Amino acid sequence: MDQITFSEAEYQTKKRKTRREIFLERMDKLIPWKQLEKKVARYYPKAGTDGPLIRCLPCCGFTACSCSIT
Repeated sequence: MDQITFSEAEYQTKKRKTRREIFLERMDKLIPWKQLEKKVARYYPKAGTDGPLIRCLPCCGFTACSCSIT
């Protein structure tokens, strides 16, 4: 059995959720992640192909990503 860390022990006794945790829980309920992954997957290079590499740049916390070809 693995021993838990101090941060894990402190987190287990926490009573209140942070605004970040609440926001992420709401995003998980609202966004259909599987459908979004299917749409974004076509922009990622496949293994063994010689296509251009695409880099996703973070733009803000409310959008998925801002893709540009590098």
